[in-house]
Amino acid sequence: MVSVWIQGRIFPMGMAVRDWISPVAGWVLCACAAGVTLAAVVQMRRFRTTVHPHDNASFLVTTGVFKFSRNPIYLSDVLVLLAMVVWAGTSASMIIVVAFVCVLQHRFIRIEEQRLKALFPSEWTEYRNKTRRWI
Repeated sequence: MVSVWIQGRIFPMGMAVRDWISPVAGWVLCACAAGVTLAAVVQMRRFRTTVHPHDNASFLVTTGVFKFSRNPIYLSDVLVLLAMVVWAGTSASMIIVVAFVCVLQHRFIRIEEQRLKALFPSEWTEYRNKTRRWI
């Protein structure tokens, strides 16, 4: 996030965008992220499964926000980083967002998907075929 702020100072988008639109858009993105995370956590708690990415799930949640995204909490993380990019007012920092998505996908999501496939083979395959990884 510090690198986003630094890039915003070096490569600003322009005063009108940064001074007025950026804060509003940033807050909207953060509000959306908070709502998606809250909905995901409530849904996972409702089915009494873990929200910790390294623990084994006791239930494959496929309803609520999980009906639209297999990874709503990671999606929220990306939205918060995107909000930081917007607040900083720099399009150059979009490379950080792309890199973050790649790290999430390769370091966390693939491992979690393998675990879910092993725990819930038939349910996972049907869910994977119906629901996108991100949105």
